[in-house]
Formats: sequence, structure tokens, C-alpha cells
Amino acid sequence: MEMRKGTLFVRLPGNLQRPINGGCQCSHCKARPGSTPMWDTLAIDTATDRPVTVRAWTVHYPELVS
Repeated sequence: MEMRKGTLFVRLPGNLQRPINGGCQCSHCKARPGSTPMWDTLAIDTATDRPVTVRAWTVHYPELVS
């Protein structure tokens, strides 16, 4: 897990990760051309000044280690 600017990032288990259609051009993926880029992390908005609605989405964050 990692907290950055009001967003909590949590690494997803492998069975919940999904391939990125169209690939990825980030430096991590460019250095590993044989790997499949994945939506591998859940980002959760933790800002307390917003309504009760929780916002969460998947992101590509291969550098995050669980």
C-alpha cells in the first residue's frame, strides 16, 4: 500500500489484475517488452472534504510492491 496526495494505492492480487488493451508505453513496460501490461492496482480517493461517496478505480502501477 502507498498513500499519495489523498489517494491510497493497493496492489491487486494476480487473479484480479486485467490486461491493458492496446498495451502501455511507460518506462517499466518498455523495459519488459515480453510482459503483458496490467491494470494492477486499486486507487482509492481518501479525501475527507468530499461527500460520502467513495471513488475507486484501477490503475497501472507496476512499481508498487505489496
